Amino acid sequence: MPTPPRKRSVWLLIFGVFWPCLAIIVELLSRSCRSTFFDPLPTWGHLLLTFTVPLACGLAWLRSHHPEKPTSPWHRLLLGAAWVSGSIYTCCLALLSHFAALFSVFSIFFFHREPLLTILPFATLGPLLGWLALWKARRCLPPSPEQTRPLAWIGAGLALVFFVAIETPLAIFHARLTGSSESESLEQKGARAQALRAWGDEALLRELAYGRSLQIPSPGLWLLSGRAFGGNNSWQGSSIGPELARDLYFRVYGRQFSEKSPDRQNLFLPGRRDEEGWADEFQWDSDQGSDQVGARLKGLSLHSSRLDWHLDAPSGLAYGEWTIEFSNQQTRNQEARCQILLPPDAFVSRLTLWVNGEPREAAFAAKAKVKAAYQAVVQAQRDPVLVNMVGPDRVTTQCFPVPAQGIMKIRLGITAPLSEGGNLHSPLFVERNFAVSTQIKHTLWVQSSTPFDSSLPGAMVQEGATHTWRQDVPDAQITQLAFHTSTPPYPVVWTQDPYEKTKPPFVVARWQPKPARPVAKTIWVVDSSASLHPWASDLGKVISKFSEYQPMHIILPNDTGFREISVKEVTASDFSNLFVGGRDNAPALAQALISAREHADPVSVIWLHGPQPFSFTETTSLEQILERSSRVPEIHAIALEPGPNRLLEKLYRHVQLHTHGRCLDMASLEKILQTALGRKQDSQWTFSWQSSAPTAAEAHPVWDHLARLAVFQQVLTDYQSGKDTQLLAQEAAQHQMVSAVSGAVVLETQAQYDQAGLKPVDPNSTPQIPHGVPEPSKVLFLTFGAAACVWQRRRARPARSVYI
Repeated sequence: MPTPPRKRSVWLLIFGVFWPCLAIIVELLSRSCRSTFFDPLPTWGHLLLTFTVPLACGLAWLRSHHPEKPTSPWHRLLLGAAWVSGSIYTCCLALLSHFAALFSVFSIFFFHREPLLTILPFATLGPLLGWLALWKARRCLPPSPEQTRPLAWIGAGLALVFFVAIETPLAIFHARLTGSSESESLEQKGARAQALRAWGDEALLRELAYGRSLQIPSPGLWLLSGRAFGGNNSWQGSSIGPELARDLYFRVYGRQFSEKSPDRQNLFLPGRRDEEGWADEFQWDSDQGSDQVGARLKGLSLHSSRLDWHLDAPSGLAYGEWTIEFSNQQTRNQEARCQILLPPDAFVSRLTLWVNGEPREAAFAAKAKVKAAYQAVVQAQRDPVLVNMVGPDRVTTQCFPVPAQGIMKIRLGITAPLSEGGNLHSPLFVERNFAVSTQIKHTLWVQSSTPFDSSLPGAMVQEGATHTWRQDVPDAQITQLAFHTSTPPYPVVWTQDPYEKTKPPFVVARWQPKPARPVAKTIWVVDSSASLHPWASDLGKVISKFSEYQPMHIILPNDTGFREISVKEVTASDFSNLFVGGRDNAPALAQALISAREHADPVSVIWLHGPQPFSFTETTSLEQILERSSRVPEIHAIALEPGPNRLLEKLYRHVQLHTHGRCLDMASLEKILQTALGRKQDSQWTFSWQSSAPTAAEAHPVWDHLARLAVFQQVLTDYQSGKDTQLLAQEAAQHQMVSAVSGAVVLETQAQYDQAGLKPVDPNSTPQIPHGVPEPSKVLFLTFGAAACVWQRRRARPARSVYI
């Protein structure tokens, strides 16, 4: 007779299937165990191992209704693996299970406020109940033949081997990580970076870089620490500081930690991040008010971006206004910080902050003075915005407070010379502590009295005598955005300086070729960071081409310093394999300068680089050579990828450093190299000051941005020559510009300006986007108007009678 079907076990279904699944899902949602004790699910392998318990119990529950059917060998293997998994997690939560049984009674009172908090104690009992349910599952299965009984032990052995395999990389990674320190040598840091690259946990290292205090990162290490059973093992997990973690993150992965959120993606919930849980509501901003951009802040984002540009071909200049709004979705005030890459040789000539819906203009003064004023007001939780130049074509912007559940609006005015060929590149963020949604688009308007074109498709519209272009540009395309006018500037132009009080007021500019410097040899320093990996093939072709013109020496930074390579190695097929991680370029640059000093003939250093977001090593030897040597070569810094560069910021004050325009592709790189090596002649404005205005036959009048450019370049030259920075800061502030020695700050009240010893500029004296055809400066209008009135009056005056 057939065996009657058994009644299925409700106990097995609830405690063997539903309860373990509940425990896994609650941990994925809340990550409470991970943030407090240890991470039970650090990898997909751990998740797979934990699901063997409900899977084995579920299959046993289904088979228990038909005991006459033989048990599948695979089910026996699964049961053995589930027993190992359940035993491991039961041991991990052995001590916590005792407290969970007690807290489960009191957690009911919190259900109306935090339902997830109510479920947590019950979820903690999941591994224990699942482990007990496995014994019930074993008894529900029919007896197995003798030859299939070892299968359960084989499954247990395989699960144990699998557990050791997924734990080993984590153990090696954290052993390497926790032994690091600031005092290590470059070779030690390089070796550590190589080890972490091979056994890496990027998400964990990124969270350490964000300043998170992490607990023990895996079940295996939790058991080894002894804390699962109440031991007093002092090891608390990864204990390195955020600065060291950020340095390591770049060395290992070759990108900034802040390019991604600090939160791991939940394994079953794409798009949801740990920080959205109830346990991580507060995020401390340790960089508030400092010079560091720092980590991304939760809830802080770019709300809108608007760029208005006017291109003036006769003067070879452009003026643009970038209006930015920051949004804060948090319940507390936050500071927005960013570093902006300006167009080549550009500078900020206007700063505006909206306070209670009203625009307020900035005060310009020495860097230290505006920074002190900003920090004083930040401590008082009021409304300042600060802009300082930190390197060539780079400014930092700080805004506080972006109000809770509110918006903060600022505007930067940018004066930019058109590069050789009439090109203008868009400013862009290279470092930020706020998010930029993929849905955000920059609203652009560009106008000119002469025809121009854009690197992006867009409809050109002619409105009277003005050519216009308008488009909404995604943030991903802003890096490649450029405008070009084929109309050359006038050979000689002039303007009256509206701010000058001591020098002759009329500025005359002549468009002249730059003097070419012959070069007998070049030393190439090629940044081998992962960010330049897409350039590897093009770099091989470019270096091979230029090696035909003159002798060449190539230095490649690596994890432990640098190495010298030949042109043959650069052109090899495996050259791209050398571009990994993030490389410190300072030792290679120092070696390039040392090699250059050994040659009597002129030598140029070509530095092809990507981002250098940290000051990895001391640059003492590098700066000593630049300051003391009488035969210092020119350093041509060519950025192939945009990003922060602390090394470039340190070298900014040295006259030997030359930066070049944006490099968008191989063709633009070749043009820049032709100019840097003197094979292609470039042109530039040369300025002079005179006490009287030139005649119309001598020069063409243009707007007063020409005077600002002349003063900006003069201040930079004097700063790099070591002149008194206080006097230079006064001159730059007088001309309302952010320079190497001056900054801009907007405060909320006049009392704050008085307390800081600052005076905001008159709104009528700030630069504006012209309406229609560009006009010469207001001062020129007044000059010509007064002259016309005098001339008309003399014509109307009657002739005097002469008596003899």
